[in-house]
Formats: sequence, structure tokens, C-alpha cells
Amino acid sequence: HMCLYDANKKILFSGDHILFDITPNISWWLEMEDSLRSYLLSLDKVAGLEVSSVFPAHRSTLGSLKSRVDELKKHHGHRLDEALVALEDGDKMARCILDWLSQLDRLGKCKLSCPHKKY
Repeated sequence: HMCLYDANKKILFSGDHILFDITPNISWWLEMEDSLRSYLLSLDKVAGLEVSSVFPAHRSTLGSLKSRVDELKKHHGHRLDEALVALEDGDKMARCILDWLSQLDRLGKCKLSCPHKKY
């Protein structure tokens, strides 16, 4: 993804890289070894810019760049921790972990289960 930065006007056109009211989708790419790590490192790059206004591709334009970068990094760190908890009792299929994370989103804490596994 590419962002456009005007240093003179201190304006960042962030595209989908920084969104203020939703979390950008970080997809897996065959040609990229670790897309989430690359995204998190790129957040550090834009956080270092002197910015007065951020214009994302869509939705809200209200917010602080540095604050939002911190929120996004915390969000992804939290989700990674949740995925590790889901794996504590052994290997699982990716879709089972995704099911569990989705349940956490809807219900808060819930018991890990996998509807695709025969018990």
C-alpha cells in the first residue's frame, strides 16, 4: 500500500493504511513472508511523520495519527495474544482459531471449541 505525504502542508493521504474507525484488513500474500509484521513496521514509519491532517480512503477523518497508530498496534498485539491462547492445548486448523476469535468478538470471553473437529 502507498500513502502520500505533503511535508510542506503536513498532510498525509493514508488510503486504507490508517483508518480511524475500523481496522484495516491485513491479508496474507504469497510473495510477502510476514504481511502483519510489515504492516506494523510501516505504522512506525508513518507515526514518525509530522502531520496535522490525515485523510484516509474512507470513513472518518477525525483523529490523531500517533494515537491511531498506537491503537492499531495494541489491537494487533491483543489479537496475536488471543491466537496464542487458542493454541495452548495443541495444534488446530486455522478456521477453528478464526471461529474462536470471532466468538470472542461477539460474546467476550468464551470457551475454545471447534465445530469442525469431531470429539
